[in-house]
Formats: sequence, C-alpha cells, structure tokens
Amino acid sequence: LQERGLVDRRSDERDRRVTHVRLTEEGRALVDQLLPRQLAYERAVLSGLDERTRGELSEQLSELLVQLEGRIGGARR
Repeated sequence: LQERGLVDRRSDERDRRVTHVRLTEEGRALVDQLLPRQLAYERAVLSGLDERTRGELSEQLSELLVQLEGRIGGARR
C-alpha cells in the first residue's frame, strides 16, 4: 500500500517500536470510491435473508468478533 501511495508510514519519535500508518489523499479517494460499491454488494448479499435470519447472523458474527478480539488481545500480553 505504501508503494502504491495509498498509505504513509512514520516512525514514532518517542518509541521506535511504534509505526504510525495513515491513509494518503490518494488512499482516502480510493476508499471513498470503493466503499459505496462494497456496501451495495453487502446489501445485495444480505437481501436474500429474511429479517430473523439476518438478526441471527448478526448475533453470531458479534459473538465471533468478541472471541477474535479476545484472542488478539491475549496474544499481545
């Protein structure tokens, strides 16, 4: 992404272990271009599910996210 000019990386002056990454203007423009298409795609995929099924899927994905965040957080310790 850095080579494509989409992100900019900067070392932290106080802690060399830390690198700050941010979108460049070109990166923001690409996100702004792609995000509406991505959201439309997701809506189309989910439109085939009834409201109850979408609710169940949402609950299950939320539970999975909590589990993943716990594992990632645990790995840092």
